[in-house]
Amino acid sequence: MSKKALAIILGIILLLSAGCGLKKQSGSANNAVSDMQKVSSGNQGVTKNEARDVSSGEQNGRKITQNYEIYVVVEDLKILSRDIQDKARTMGGYIQNEDINEYGCSITVRIPQQEAEKFVEYIDKTYEVKNKKSRTEDITQAYTDNDARLKNLKAQEAQILEILKKANRVEDILKVQEELYKLRGEIESLEAMKKMWDRQIEYVTILISANKKEIIKENKISIIKGSDFFKAISRGVVNSAIYLIVGVQRLIIFIAANIIWMIILGFAAWYIYRKYFKNKNVVSICKNRDPNDKE
Repeated sequence: MSKKALAIILGIILLLSAGCGLKKQSGSANNAVSDMQKVSSGNQGVTKNEARDVSSGEQNGRKITQNYEIYVVVEDLKILSRDIQDKARTMGGYIQNEDINEYGCSITVRIPQQEAEKFVEYIDKTYEVKNKKSRTEDITQAYTDNDARLKNLKAQEAQILEILKKANRVEDILKVQEELYKLRGEIESLEAMKKMWDRQIEYVTILISANKKEIIKENKISIIKGSDFFKAISRGVVNSAIYLIVGVQRLIIFIAANIIWMIILGFAAWYIYRKYFKNKNVVSICKNRDPNDKE
């Protein structure tokens, strides 16, 4: 066999080997994408089924949130605020929010669920309660559905990470990463919801609204007896004399301070009277006199 023929045969073998390698690589990339699509499409059906399983298995305890709204009237708002803080601290709770002014206050307390009834009883016994409301909500179904969805998304995340390891082409890697980012966003949202519900279940929210109590003092009238009667008379005479002297003093001060204006006004009044009223009287007298009368 000539050298030229041998070279042609080797070239054909190399081309066939390269073609098989490319086909195998393309097939593995397509398999990675198809696996990702199967995981994504199969997740919805699994989520519903597993949500039913978790819901049916959650028979031992219910997920209940509870809130109270209590309205009281007190004589001292600062004492109320201090007592509520101390009581909440001793029961393992805390003050979430407080707004206090001269006439009223609003205090939001978070108390552990096992201590909530004792805290409400303390408020009933210690303060004058005008109104009280209690509200409970059963979130068991929503909680278990959320938990099942979270579990399935985490399983899907693990599968996508395995698929990401098998992907070779840049295009396939980007598609898998995009799906992974979306999935992790949903997982973070569901985890935040779960934490919020856990806090609401663990701690009862109690809103205490208070107004300052109006204290009306009673006027007690009693008969004055004995020497107190004469002392009261003497005090009355002395007080009357003092009021009279003070009144005269103020009158003198008023006259002294306004004497100039009083003189001016008096002169103006005398001038007006002399010019108008006196002349009017003279004219009327002249008109009424008999013309035959002579002085």
